[in-house]
Amino acid sequence: MIEFDTLFSTESTLGKAVLSGADLVVPASNLFLLGSDSSQPVSGRLVFKDVARSVREIIEYIGNPRQPDGFKEPYVESVELAAATEGTREYGFEGFQIDPAAWITWTVTAKDFEFIEDTAGI
Repeated sequence: MIEFDTLFSTESTLGKAVLSGADLVVPASNLFLLGSDSSQPVSGRLVFKDVARSVREIIEYIGNPRQPDGFKEPYVESVELAAATEGTREYGFEGFQIDPAAWITWTVTAKDFEFIEDTAGI
């Protein structure tokens, strides 16, 4: 079982997030495991269970993200859910979002977390 605190997300690529009931599922690739002997990244789904809140700061690239012509003004997307109010924890992570091409800083308040590893990527 991979714990949230062992995932290094700064180099990650984040896919389209999906709300499934009270759970938020975020496909992610190029995550690294802190304290691991492996230098190989992992891919899978970040599953936040019984989400109370999701807040993303989004900074979209102008032009090609590999050599951007700049950045658009940052904006925040916030979703409040009534699924959980007590016994929650904040999970913070960041990475490159595919569509739209943007740098994301994300905070999810949820009761639990699970990482479901896959080998297919996103």
